[in-house]
Amino acid sequence: MSLTTRHVSQPPVRRMLLEPLLLGLLLIGLYGTLSYSALFEKLDLFALDLALANAPPLMMLHSELVAIDERSIRQIGPWPWSREVHASLVDRLTEAGADVVVFDVLFSEPRDGDSRLESSFRAHGRIVLPMHTDGDYGVLPLAPLRKSSARVGLTEVALDIDGIARRSPRSRTFRASELVNMALDSSTAQASWYTFGSLADAAWQLKTGRTNEASDPRKAEAGDGEILPRLARNAQRSWSYVDALKPQALPDLTGRAVFVGSSSPGLGDTLSVADTARSRSVPGVVYHRATFEALAQQRLISPADKRLEYLIAVIAIAIVVAALVLLPASVSLMWVLLSAAILMSLSMLTLQSLQVWLAPSAIIAVLLTAYPIWSWRRLTRTSRYLQQEILRLSIQPQLYELTGRRGRDSSHWIGDVCRFFQPLHYSVIEHIDESIPKRALNEEQLVEADIDLVELSFELTPTNSQGKTGGNSRVHMQFSGDRRDELPEMQHHLATMLNTSKTSAADREISSWQLGSSERQIQTIRTAIENLGQLNSFARTIINEVSDGIAVIGPTGCIVLLNKRARQILGGRVRHGDPLSDHLPESRLVSRADWAEALRQAILTQTVLKREVSAANLAYIVSISPFRPDTQTATGAVVSLTDIFPVHEAQKDRLEAINFVSHDIRSPLAAQLATFDALDELLCSIDDSNQAEQLQVAHRRIGDARRLAQKSLSMAEEFIQLAKLESLVIVERSEVCLQDLMDNAADAVYALAERHHVKLQRVSRNDEELWVYCAPALIERALVNLLTNAIKHSASGASVGLDCFRTDNDFCLQISDQGEGIAEEELGHLFEAFSRTRASEREMIPGTGLGLRMVQVIVQKHGGHVSVQSSLGSGCRFTICLSVRANSLL
Repeated sequence: MSLTTRHVSQPPVRRMLLEPLLLGLLLIGLYGTLSYSALFEKLDLFALDLALANAPPLMMLHSELVAIDERSIRQIGPWPWSREVHASLVDRLTEAGADVVVFDVLFSEPRDGDSRLESSFRAHGRIVLPMHTDGDYGVLPLAPLRKSSARVGLTEVALDIDGIARRSPRSRTFRASELVNMALDSSTAQASWYTFGSLADAAWQLKTGRTNEASDPRKAEAGDGEILPRLARNAQRSWSYVDALKPQALPDLTGRAVFVGSSSPGLGDTLSVADTARSRSVPGVVYHRATFEALAQQRLISPADKRLEYLIAVIAIAIVVAALVLLPASVSLMWVLLSAAILMSLSMLTLQSLQVWLAPSAIIAVLLTAYPIWSWRRLTRTSRYLQQEILRLSIQPQLYELTGRRGRDSSHWIGDVCRFFQPLHYSVIEHIDESIPKRALNEEQLVEADIDLVELSFELTPTNSQGKTGGNSRVHMQFSGDRRDELPEMQHHLATMLNTSKTSAADREISSWQLGSSERQIQTIRTAIENLGQLNSFARTIINEVSDGIAVIGPTGCIVLLNKRARQILGGRVRHGDPLSDHLPESRLVSRADWAEALRQAILTQTVLKREVSAANLAYIVSISPFRPDTQTATGAVVSLTDIFPVHEAQKDRLEAINFVSHDIRSPLAAQLATFDALDELLCSIDDSNQAEQLQVAHRRIGDARRLAQKSLSMAEEFIQLAKLESLVIVERSEVCLQDLMDNAADAVYALAERHHVKLQRVSRNDEELWVYCAPALIERALVNLLTNAIKHSASGASVGLDCFRTDNDFCLQISDQGEGIAEEELGHLFEAFSRTRASEREMIPGTGLGLRMVQVIVQKHGGHVSVQSSLGSGCRFTICLSVRANSLL
C-alpha cells in the first residue's frame, strides 16, 4: 500500500464545510437562546391564539354550572351564606341525579350548619371540594367536610407570561408542615408529602374511577401544562344558585358533573382567557369546568416535547444552511421564506390534527436570520480575498523599515543616526539643513580642551518626506579619542544601514507604480517574492539569536527548525527530522515517554502545555505552543526551553536564609525565654526578707528581658512568615464565602477585643453571599492582622466595623476603626516592612511593623490591592480589593 500526495489549488473540502458547519452551530445556539426569550414566548402565545381561533371551540357537553350571581346574593342574602343553604343545594342536585358535584367555594372555617352540610355530602357521596393556596401553603377544607367528600382539588391556575390563562392546572406537592387544617385520615397521617390535583382533575378522576396517585410527589409540578382549546360562547351559561334551590327546578342531571362557584364580580377569582387573538375574562369556576370538559372530550393540546422541537429546529437549520451553500443568492432567499412558511403551517397542522403545539416563532426568526448572516459572510469573504490579492501584488514586506527611513526625510534620518552614535561634532556638506543642530561642541571649545579626535564620514543621497531626491551629501562626524576602538564596529553598522537604505529606495519606487501592464505586475510579484525571501531570512536570524532555546516541530513531532540556543541545550547530535521527544532533557519526574505524550496532547488538543524539568545541574521550563499554519492543514508546535537554573539557585539560597532565621535565630530566642522562666522560678523560691527589695528589682529586670526576647521571637516568626509568603509563586485556591472568612477572622480576635473593651460590629450592605476562589487561610490571616491593628489602636468602648461588598470590578473586604488615625505623610510608608507610625511608638503599642506588609503581600498574590483612608483624629479604613476577573467563580 503506497501513499501519494496531490496538490489541490481549490480550497480543501474540510475548509469548504467549516463555514456552513459554524453557521449551523451558530444558528442552533441562537435558537437555544431565543427559545427561552420572553419576547419570542409572547410571539408563540400570539401564534397559538391565532391557531386556536381557527380550531373548533370547546363546547360544554358533560357538565353544568350553578353560579353564585348577583340575583342570588340579593335574594338569599349577603355572602357568606349559611352552610344550610349549600346543604339544600346538594340535596337538590342529589335529587336531580348529578353524578359529580364540584364546589369552587372554600369551606376552611367552621360555621353553623357544618353538620348538616356534612350529612348532605355523605348522602351524595361524590363531592369535590376546593383547596386554596396561599403562597407556599395549602389551605384545606374543614376536616369533617373533607372526610365526607370524595376528592379535594386545587383552585390555583398558572398564567402565561402575558397574564392569560391557557393551560390546564397542574398538580402540586406540599410538605406536611405546609398544609393548614391538616387533620388527615389515619391512612395518610404518617406521610411527609401530599400531592393534590386541580378541581377538574379530581372531578374527572372521580367520574372515571381513576385514583390520584403520583409516582414521585416532588416531580408533580414538572412540565408546562396542557393547553385548553378556545372556549365556546356558551361556556358561561349557568343556573342561578337561587333557581337551583327550588324543588323540581333542575333538569335530569344523570351522568353529568355540576360545578358550583361564583360568577359575581368581586366575590370570586376572575381569569383572562384567549378569544380570537384577544382576551376576555371568565370566572375561575368556568375555567375549571372548561378544563373538565377538555379532559372528558380529550381535547387538551399537549406542548411539543423540547427534544422534538430541537430536532425539528436542527433539521430545518440544516436544510436552510445547505440551500444557502448550494443555491444562488436569489433562490436561497426564496427557499428561506418558504421554509419559514412551511414551519408555520406545520405548527398549525399539528395543533388541529394531532393536538400538539409546536412553538414556531424562535425557529422562524433563526431561519430568517440565516440569510443576512450568510450574505454578510459571502461579502466579507469576497472583500477579504480581493484585499489580500491587492496587498500581495502591490504592498510587499519591506525590510528597509529597520533603517528608520520610512516616512522620514534625510535630514531627520541623519539626526537620528547622530543621536545614536553620540559624536562630539557633526556637519553636513553640500546639503545643509538649518533644522539640524550642527555642533555638540564648538570648535573653540575643542581647541581649548585639546581633545584627541577621530573622524567618521559617509555619503547619502538626500530625500524629502515625499521621496524626491537631490545631489549627494557628505556627513562628517567627530568622536573623542577614547572611542577609537569603537570605530570599526560603527563603520560596519553604518555601512549596513546605508546598504539597506539604498534597497529601500528602489523597493519604494517599484511599489509606487500604478498596476497597469502585465510586465509591471510581473515585476511587482517578483519584488514581492524577493522581499518575502528576505523576510524569511530575517525571521530565521531573529529566531536564531533569541536567548531561549526555540524548536519548531511538525504534526508528527519531528524537528523542523532549531535555533542556536536549542542546539546547545539539546546537544550537538540532534538533527532535523528527529523526534524532539528523544532529545528533550529528562529528569526523575519527566521521562522520554512523558515528553512524547505531552507533545502529542498539545498538538491534538491545540492546548498550550508547560512542564518544568530539573536535574543535578540543569533546570528548564519547557513550553509547548501549538499552531496551525495558514498554508497547511496539519498542526505543528513551537517548543521553547527557558533556562531557570539561576532562579532555582537563588530560590535555594533564599530558603537556606529562611531556614537560618528559623533555626539559628528562633531557637536561641526560645531557649533564652526558657532560661528566664527557670531563673524566675528560682528567684521565687528564695525566702529572705532582707533581700526582698533586691529580688523585686531582679524580677523586674528579668521581666523586661523576657519582653524583649519575646518581641525578638515574634519579629523572627513574622519575618519567616513574610519571607515564605514573598517566595510563594502559586497560591492554591478553593471556593469560599467571603462572609464566612470575615466571621472566622472576627472569632479569632474576639478575645483580644474583649480585653480592650472594643466591640466588633458587622456592617452588611446586602444579604448576597460573595463566593470567590482564593487561599482562605491567607485571606483570613490578612483580615486578622487588620483587625488586630484596629483593636490595638481603638480606645475602650469604641467599635471596629467589618464590611464585605462587591463593586463592578472587585470583591471588597473593609475594616474600619475609630482610633487616632494616621498622618498623611505616613500613609505612603505604611505597607513597608518594619514601618510603624509615630503614634504607635509614642503610646508603646506592641508590634513588629511586619503585619501590614504581610497583608499587602497576601493580597498581591491574589491579584488584588489593599488601600487605606485615614487622617489624624478620624480613624482608619483599610480595604482589601480582590479582582472579580481573577477570583470569581466561572
